[in-house]
Amino acid sequence: MTVTPRVEERELAAIVKVAMESMVVMGYTTQRHLLVDLDNVGLDEAMFIAREIRRTWPMVGGALVVESSPHHYHLVYDNYIDWATIEDIIEALADIGVVERNYAWIRTFRRDLTLRVSDKKGADYYRPAPTPVAEVETGGFRAGVPDYLHLVVAYRALQEAYKRYWGDYMYDSSTA
Repeated sequence: MTVTPRVEERELAAIVKVAMESMVVMGYTTQRHLLVDLDNVGLDEAMFIAREIRRTWPMVGGALVVESSPHHYHLVYDNYIDWATIEDIIEALADIGVVERNYAWIRTFRRDLTLRVSDKKGADYYRPAPTPVAEVETGGFRAGVPDYLHLVVAYRALQEAYKRYWGDYMYDSSTA
């Protein structure tokens, strides 16, 4: 039997404050389904690429299209597939210039795929948490997309807890 320690309200508030103000970037990582990070594309192009990946490799399933920042999109495919197939797809996408060669190399080296789900603030920029904007060829999501969305929901709960304890969410894009 697992016993969960009781966290007092003030301790929870302190934990939330540290988690949100540390500016750690939270990401979803998997080896079980395809994730694609698209840079410098519009929504129409992201949708086209998502459909073409689905057409070329139907085993990936439907896709959730997520805007990570203006002209940057994430594609989260639903079906679980083996790592060798994921590697082959990422390599093929790098070969035709859909993803950068370094992206393919690091994914192969690390043997996983990761997409950001949190806000990201740098010295001179701010990126809000990525937002789902479309779905491609789905009959409902049952595997990888719900896995991804569970972490998205958890992050949003942290944001809401921060607002509840500390006021407006700490990131202000006007000061980035």
